[in-house]
Amino acid sequence: MKSQTKKNLLLAILISLSVGCDSDSDTATNNGDSASSWDNIQVEGPITLVGLIKMEPNSTDADYSRALFGKLDAGLSPEYVESSFAPRVDTCAIEQPSTGEYIPNIKIYDRETTLISAGENVIVNSAGGTYATLSREYVATGPVYRTTTPLTGTAPNGLTVDIIGEEFPGFPTLAINDVPALQISTPAVDQNVDANTEFNWVPNNVQGSVIEIYSSGTGAANETILVSCIVVDDGNFTFPSEIRAAMGEGYDDNWSAYLRVVYNVVRQDNAMVFSANSVERN
Repeated sequence: MKSQTKKNLLLAILISLSVGCDSDSDTATNNGDSASSWDNIQVEGPITLVGLIKMEPNSTDADYSRALFGKLDAGLSPEYVESSFAPRVDTCAIEQPSTGEYIPNIKIYDRETTLISAGENVIVNSAGGTYATLSREYVATGPVYRTTTPLTGTAPNGLTVDIIGEEFPGFPTLAINDVPALQISTPAVDQNVDANTEFNWVPNNVQGSVIEIYSSGTGAANETILVSCIVVDDGNFTFPSEIRAAMGEGYDDNWSAYLRVVYNVVRQDNAMVFSANSVERN
């Protein structure tokens, strides 16, 4: 039951494809300066279109691939957009558990986008030919792309993506970076997570590589707490003090999940595309 709950909730998190810290979260914090002021990053800029293609792992059953393309109401700088997907400081939030259906969306921190079309299909290619076809379908929020059947096994190295283009422009032969296995030494595979857990792993010190940490458990007042963190892939991490305080000493871990995600970023005029592959821990 625990593994099934973990699988369903993790997949729901990944389906949403949200990035950055949501202003609706109970607690959000960075181990460093505010995201909008890292190295004096200019917030406003020429980027008005943002795309995300993400190979999504589900180690219990299969791998899935999904994509979204969004149009911003106002332009943002390329550096600010990129920092939302692959932050240069550790970022954590306490999320409100959803009581309803997860709605696909794409955000740049608290900036909403309107989903738009990039053509009928998005094609993922491998050395052996077409690896996956992400078919367009329409939901309440707009067009989304996903595989219609599960892709069993681990995604191969050397993947590329062809975006045909429509309102969102075409991006042919966009590379999806390879992802090294995520080898975590602590916590152990079956070790529960608490507020004071120290995370240690073999780092992948390349630009665009991050570790996603998710933990869901019960707090001292028997409330459900969902912690989500995007951290720099430098080999170690502990929860920030604000997150530890929100979790409390009595935090009881129901499930946790750890992923390595490596982003490739390509810009074309006012559009930026983020292609990503990801793996769960060994």
